[in-house]
Amino acid sequence: MAGLFTVLVRLTVAFGFAVALITSFVLGVEALLCMLGRRNARRRNLRRYRRT
Repeated sequence: MAGLFTVLVRLTVAFGFAVALITSFVLGVEALLCMLGRRNARRRNLRRYRRT
């Protein structure tokens, strides 16, 4: 039973670590996309202000 318990603990730890890595990666990608989107929006706003 001790062997099963250690295997379960290792699986849960590995699963939690994988989930944390995936979530951090997704959040980083979303942050990069938001930064790029803001830059594009700023450029568009500058063009609009120049036109008016």
